[in-house]
Amino acid sequence: MIVFVVIIAFIILCCAAIAVYGRRDNASFDEDAVIVLGKGLDGDKVPVNLAKRLDKTIKYHSKNPRALIVVSGGKGSEEKPSEAQAMADYLLSKGIPESIIIKEEKSTTTYENFVFSSEILKQCLGEKYSVVFVTNVFHVYRAERLAKSLGINATHLGAGIEFRTIPANYLREFFVLFGLIVLKKK
Repeated sequence: MIVFVVIIAFIILCCAAIAVYGRRDNASFDEDAVIVLGKGLDGDKVPVNLAKRLDKTIKYHSKNPRALIVVSGGKGSEEKPSEAQAMADYLLSKGIPESIIIKEEKSTTTYENFVFSSEILKQCLGEKYSVVFVTNVFHVYRAERLAKSLGINATHLGAGIEFRTIPANYLREFFVLFGLIVLKKK
């Protein structure tokens, strides 16, 4: 019983640390570009947690309207448009100019979000550019680790999450991080 309690306490402490880290935004608001990490769609609709990422991007845009916005996400088997297309449509419907939105539509993982988005940004901005990524607060720590592993020195903005999804998202993130750190998996 003691072992079980210790394991549960450890998981809760790790999830709390992930939550605190994700809420510590460090964007300077003068970055050259924003990468909005994809999150699965509900058919052709942007789900609440993805909308929160996009709303955070819109707030960023209001402070730095010159930054390019890369919406990153491919098309899953259950999705009608690509995640990038759905995100671009959402941003356009909120008044973000089409001229600054770039769609990255090949990625299926966070790792690929960064790889393919950085390739696009190098083509648009050259080798030297600054970037901020936007994701939900539970995902910031892992996303930042992945970016750094690829040589991307990015700042971050953590978007909130729908209340009812808190337990599932943080538990999933804990176990994915456990795999990354302990089992040394990508």
